[in-house]
Amino acid sequence: MKPLKIPFLFICLTLFASSVFSQSIVNNLEVNSYTQGISTDSIRGRVKISDEYYNVMCDCNDENKQDEKSNLGPSCDPSKIKILEDKSGEGASFDAVRNHIGHPSDLEYIDVLQSSFYCLDGRITKPTLGTLGGDMGEFILALTVYHGVLGRTKAWDQDFVDRYFNAYIKYMQHEKFVMCTDDAAVSHLQRELAVEGLNLNNPRSQLQTEALNALASPENNGDTHLRMLLRYPDMYSIDVNIVKMAIKSFYKLLWDKTNPDSAKLHLEVLVGDHQESAFLEVRSNEACTKARLAPLIQPKEGKKDGLSIFVNHLDAVSIRRVDLAKFFTTYVGRHHQEGLEPELLYNRMKHHGYAFLEVTGSFTARNLPFYSINIM
Repeated sequence: MKPLKIPFLFICLTLFASSVFSQSIVNNLEVNSYTQGISTDSIRGRVKISDEYYNVMCDCNDENKQDEKSNLGPSCDPSKIKILEDKSGEGASFDAVRNHIGHPSDLEYIDVLQSSFYCLDGRITKPTLGTLGGDMGEFILALTVYHGVLGRTKAWDQDFVDRYFNAYIKYMQHEKFVMCTDDAAVSHLQRELAVEGLNLNNPRSQLQTEALNALASPENNGDTHLRMLLRYPDMYSIDVNIVKMAIKSFYKLLWDKTNPDSAKLHLEVLVGDHQESAFLEVRSNEACTKARLAPLIQPKEGKKDGLSIFVNHLDAVSIRRVDLAKFFTTYVGRHHQEGLEPELLYNRMKHHGYAFLEVTGSFTARNLPFYSINIM
């Protein structure tokens, strides 16, 4: 099965490109006449970029407050967001997504380095930061890039990856390291092991070796990105053994209840089928990124049949990648005297991260509408 070919990277970089056409945006903003029932603190209209029109909404509360700050340069003011419809599709409407996000002042803004990243999945019913594969996806990204930078000259075995993973769990600043799966994958694993009532957080010792080997197969992983890494490694230009060993490292530590670091791992078991109807990219201005602040957004509404969307925190995850680059080049690298610079590793993580998003996004987003919010 080949991925559906859509210009996913172009979509992800729309806001970056739009800054080049800022004058065009100003000149082509058409305030809609159908503003009845909408707060006068909001402007809604259409933006024309390269002969294409996009819906846009700007929350303009506390304008005087921003004017007072203007002489100080850009600032992180979470009372302001812009919403863009970057690509139309079959799914949630602009208004539905706007209502789902709510007022920016009602969102919780969090220090990114102190927060976990959850997987990019619309079944999550609590406010989170989202990225492909969650914390595990970012660790695998860093691990595979680090492996590639070394020229793949070192033979990595399970003990080697275990040491890297366990060291990172001690190093990380956030309280919980998150990996996702779902009830369908757990059910598949139970059938494969011929057991009932499997507790994946703490299976009985007699099952652990067999379960660990089985968890390296795509069918027994409920996170779409991790499953695709396992199933189509050539599409990501990665060594699938690195992915398998990283997943095993997670479960080995999770099941080792004698190790206090086991409590730092969180396995999120998602329930039900995918019902996502939109893809949302969360962007921040430079000031918010420097302040390490990002809004937690809830992918799925709590009520039954509530709106479900993919939420990807593209700018926030760059902060995590900088920290991972620092870990692998200073904390790990100094022991091997590789002399790698964090900037080199980060830039390669950024490049590969976009490539990963291109592949996985082509599968998950398909014909969905693509929206972005920009924290001003």
